[in-house]
Amino acid sequence: MRTRNHRIQNLGWERRKLPEVNYLHANPAAALIAVKDDWHYWSQRVTEYSYALAIGLIGGNWAVFGTVEKISNNLWALISVGLVLVSLWWSLVGAVWLARLHGERVDHAEKDAERWGQEYKGSRGGANGAWPFDKEIEVVAKCLKWSRFLLIYSAAFCFVVAVCNR
Repeated sequence: MRTRNHRIQNLGWERRKLPEVNYLHANPAAALIAVKDDWHYWSQRVTEYSYALAIGLIGGNWAVFGTVEKISNNLWALISVGLVLVSLWWSLVGAVWLARLHGERVDHAEKDAERWGQEYKGSRGGANGAWPFDKEIEVVAKCLKWSRFLLIYSAAFCFVVAVCNR
């Protein structure tokens, strides 16, 4: 695993003379690292909050309707619980899928270290595009994140409608 300093050195920004001013970030590489760190932070929050809301919606349906029979007699409540279950299932499927894709990237790197090094140089250390990941990992991760959000948001909407129509 590369360190932040390694990444900064590879981008070459530490060798450039920057004016002596009081900036929030020491150089462009440090600013990029801050953006990436925040991106990872907020991406993780989507997962955590989706899960928390899923559990809350199941509990909310149970609290409002009281029994499985009453939930199953309200179409909106049933859809709400169903969407929560689909969201949880999809999260598990997505995690397995992304784990497999990341494992393939590890295998790719370990099979030919020289090729991996050339890809690193060609991508300017990850500055150009998805490297060290690949396009499939990027697409799957984005689709998983947005689909989880939409599923849980839809479940919450259905729960509100179910409560209003009971």
